[in-house]
Amino acid sequence: MKKKIALLLIPAFLFSCSPNSGGDSSSSSPSSEESSSSQETSSSESASSSESTSSASSSSSSQSGGELTFKDAPIYQPTYDTAEDDYLLTLMGRLSYLVDSTYGDDRAFVSVNSFLDLFVSQTYVLTVTDEALTYTFSGNMGTFSINKDGDCSFTDLSVLGSLGVQYPLDLGDTVKLTNTHTQMNDINSNHPDVVTYSLSKYSLPYYLFDDGAYLSTSVLSNFFLYSIWSSFTFNGTNFYYLDDCMKIAGGNWDGRSEFGSHYYSTSTMAGVTTKSEALSAFDANCFLLTLDMHYGFIEDEKYADGYGAFLQKEYPNVYSSLYSTQVDDVLFAYDYIINTLMGDGHSVLYGAMTGIGSFYDQGNHNVSADRSPSTDRYKKLNTDYNRLTALRGTALSLEDGRKVGDHYCDIEGETAVIRFDAFVAGRYDANQSEEFYASHINDDLFSLFYTSYKKIEQTGGIKNVIIDLSCNGGGDSVAMIAGLGFIMDNPLVNVYENASKTSFSAKYRTDCNANGVFEEGESPANTYTHYVLTSSYSFSCANAFPYYAKQGGVKTIGATSGGGGYAVFPLLLNDGYPIRISGPISLGRSSLEDPSIDVGVAPDIEIAEEDYYSISKLSAAIAA
Repeated sequence: MKKKIALLLIPAFLFSCSPNSGGDSSSSSPSSEESSSSQETSSSESASSSESTSSASSSSSSQSGGELTFKDAPIYQPTYDTAEDDYLLTLMGRLSYLVDSTYGDDRAFVSVNSFLDLFVSQTYVLTVTDEALTYTFSGNMGTFSINKDGDCSFTDLSVLGSLGVQYPLDLGDTVKLTNTHTQMNDINSNHPDVVTYSLSKYSLPYYLFDDGAYLSTSVLSNFFLYSIWSSFTFNGTNFYYLDDCMKIAGGNWDGRSEFGSHYYSTSTMAGVTTKSEALSAFDANCFLLTLDMHYGFIEDEKYADGYGAFLQKEYPNVYSSLYSTQVDDVLFAYDYIINTLMGDGHSVLYGAMTGIGSFYDQGNHNVSADRSPSTDRYKKLNTDYNRLTALRGTALSLEDGRKVGDHYCDIEGETAVIRFDAFVAGRYDANQSEEFYASHINDDLFSLFYTSYKKIEQTGGIKNVIIDLSCNGGGDSVAMIAGLGFIMDNPLVNVYENASKTSFSAKYRTDCNANGVFEEGESPANTYTHYVLTSSYSFSCANAFPYYAKQGGVKTIGATSGGGGYAVFPLLLNDGYPIRISGPISLGRSSLEDPSIDVGVAPDIEIAEEDYYSISKLSAAIAA
């Protein structure tokens, strides 16, 4: 348990519960215009919440009108067990929370103090005044404050939202410490003095007492966990923390994980088909706050007044369904908003996967065919992929054009082509054997590049290396960073993070010779001339890779890439539903004034698709 320092500047009975039901029309209901690694497998044992105070009413007027009950409950996270090939339960600790009878026992308002004690290693000082509670952290985390009007202010939301870990996170992978092949240098960031989000604007309840604040799980995830791509939720019995929502499903995608079974089976919402109006509005408003904070495309003009206002104006039936008291109507709204209205190539319901859904349907929600992603972008990407893999299969005499097999590195004359269809990052220690890397070319891009360049070096006489992303749909940005280090010396990566209004840039280095030492001049960029081949299908990381390559002086060939300018953002909704959206990290930008790369990256040299898989024609194109 981390040490907490509480400094009360005002003696105090000052704060009580202060939910606010007065929001704007865009986010109000239509109807009311010591960490432990012990394994836990028993549902009955896990459902051990306790009430520290059986019932406590607000000591000042509460617009919710509800009775408050204070409790605490365990919080679990998934841990992968190699022997079991499954995600199992790990008990992290316990969290203090309260429930408000207005919303029922299925929604927890977590003690910020309890949350910080569990998740944050830095100490903090709690200051109480007539107007606000302020948490001031040691180290680099700055301050977080919430005032009686529901305004939540941060002096550096980007760092606080990563629990104090240095940014940029996903791109440098400084969180996943087992990644030893890349190094981040020359880090720069620029952020505003203060960023403020108003809970009152979204009619969201919050509770302020002299010894700390209580916020909903969704709000805490939005503020404190979002930039480590993590979230947590409450199923009426237990809390669950996930750094990847797909861990609810099986480790091998064939069925629900043991963790996921516990996640759903202990829920008090299982089989419930209706919600109260207050609870349905609360869930919907949490969802809209999440989108306004974290949906990458929220900067578009049509969302200028917020996503709720957009729905209310353009899709009133979907808006009403989002606020419905019927659970099935709400699930329909999720389907339609994320799969159809967003439909940007990244945003999708995880409900399409095996064994995943809301607490209400115990993870058995299936996305119906007429509501599966069907936007123009989805259709075009699928069409382009099928056409290109068929072309590749014919040209390379592949049994299945979707699998490159032994053609991951082809060499002809003075040109080599490295092909891969996804950016995948393994987690291996440095200084492995050549045999080790050769055996992991399909599950780790560093291993693929290391093995390919060994082959190129042993062949000799190679001048040009082409990185073929023509059938690549994206993947892990950690792998993208590692790959950039092979074709560029010290690639510069810049991003803009919209939730905190912060720009970041950093230079990276890849340990290309895998000796555990980051040395100047070890990149093959100093030996060969590199090119990046893109197609209209090259999406997400396969869109960002050529952008950063061009910025570093590497030429691209082929066609304009398929777009995907925002990092994927997984999250949990109030009802336990895991989803993903195009998140707040905008790739290749330093501000919102910079053009978005979501429209794709134009090639320096255009060539016909029929020439993509002929090394002689590629060589002729780059020679010309």
